Amino acid sequence: MIVALIIYMTLQLPLFSSSVNFGEPQDKFSMYFKKGPEAYFATLPSNIREDSALLVPDLIQKYGYPCENHTVVTPDGYILEMHRIPHGKKSFPDKRSVIYLQHRILASSADWVLPGPLKGFAYILADFGYDVLMSNVRSTRYSHKHTYLDPERHSLEFWDFT
Repeated sequence: MIVALIIYMTLQLPLFSSSVNFGEPQDKFSMYFKKGPEAYFATLPSNIREDSALLVPDLIQKYGYPCENHTVVTPDGYILEMHRIPHGKKSFPDKRSVIYLQHRILASSADWVLPGPLKGFAYILADFGYDVLMSNVRSTRYSHKHTYLDPERHSLEFWDFT
């Protein structure tokens, strides 16, 4: 039953229905893709292209939030960049709980702020008074550096981490 519920929530299909037409897409975006990508992109906020071109610190500051960059060097020499939103637009007392946000594979800290202040999880947490710390794992846009290895010239050694 749990598996069926997950499939229902993921695909938004009727539970245990034999009348599902698998020939037609069931999602709400299918009508846009039939018309072409321009129809879908027309439904997005107008500033999404501008926001997607900004780096995470610039994007955070664009919406009036404080942002700090922190650099971490791992014992094996990888240089990682972390982003911090110490508080929301309203300042809170100095003793705030810290929230650490880790992105998923093939992503970066941008995932937490790209949806904008109304939907971005990092902004929401900051506005609720949390100190938000967002990391970037090795080889992301923000952590594609090493103390002595060049990813282009030493690609085998650079990518040899576990």
